[in-house]
Amino acid sequence: MTFEEKHQPRSISDLVFRDPHVAETIGEYAAGKRTKHLLLYGPPGSGKSEAARILVDTLCPGTAGSMVNEHINPKNFKGTDFSQILSSWSAQTSLGAAARGFIVIDEVDWFADKMKHQLRGFIDDHKSGTIICTTNNLHDLDDPLKSRFHKLQVEWPTVNDWLPRAQTILAAEGFELALAEVQFLLNGFAGDARALTDWLQECVLRLNAPTFVQPAGAQKTTPSLTVLNGGSGIQP
Repeated sequence: MTFEEKHQPRSISDLVFRDPHVAETIGEYAAGKRTKHLLLYGPPGSGKSEAARILVDTLCPGTAGSMVNEHINPKNFKGTDFSQILSSWSAQTSLGAAARGFIVIDEVDWFADKMKHQLRGFIDDHKSGTIICTTNNLHDLDDPLKSRFHKLQVEWPTVNDWLPRAQTILAAEGFELALAEVQFLLNGFAGDARALTDWLQECVLRLNAPTFVQPAGAQKTTPSLTVLNGGSGIQP
């Protein structure tokens, strides 16, 4: 298992958002308090697709990775209509996985205009499920389609937003650090969720290097963080 696979978000609590309102709204969807179609928009790497994936996995437990929880990617979509969505919703409810169906469409703006118009019509005609869409390009969707969704802007988290999640990942690797120590290790970091994973892997490799080997039987702790890169943190 790769470092990225080991530490990918697996629950709503693992997700990190910059805006508390976004976190609250995602939580309300996960709790079944909201069912309107959801459109997550914002820059690449802000966590939109992860949030959509985990929402459906949470709302349809036991379906992750199965045909009834297959995400739609417009670039690979072979259908000429959206009957696939109805099939997924029906299977989810018949299996008892959910009271209503849920499906993810990643990068919905990649659909041709004709398919976007069909999606709008599909939404009007079918009320038995919820569609969760992501896009990096909100301007490529027309207003009538956007109006059928609850829209949430998802931005890159700041370093301070990442601290608790980074602390959890480092603890899973055997390093129990205070938030101030984690902040030191993230000094100079500015990036998305994928970049954070790479950064933390580099931290773990550096902290596990022979220079920092602890005495036999000693509890693994963070060794002399100030010696890393001349006291300016780790810079992969």
